Amino acid sequence: MVKRKFTLQELADLTTEERLLYQDDLIPYRELLCVLDTSFKEGQKQEKIAIIFRCLEINLKLEIIADIVRLSVGEVKQIIEKQQK
Repeated sequence: MVKRKFTLQELADLTTEERLLYQDDLIPYRELLCVLDTSFKEGQKQEKIAIIFRCLEINLKLEIIADIVRLSVGEVKQIIEKQQK
């Protein structure tokens, strides 16, 4: 896996074989970044869902809940409906 960043000049100075090895090495690195990004976004989504339902438990209005989780009232309603099915 990629151990360090290269400058543009260093990349330009690589031989064809070195450049191919470097590019092959980037594939798992980029895949890992995508997985981490997806996991982070899924975690944020789950956290918002938990906050929505906690707010409902204490009888907050949908408008206030939407403001807290930074979603529209419609999006909050969709999440509630989806989770209750």
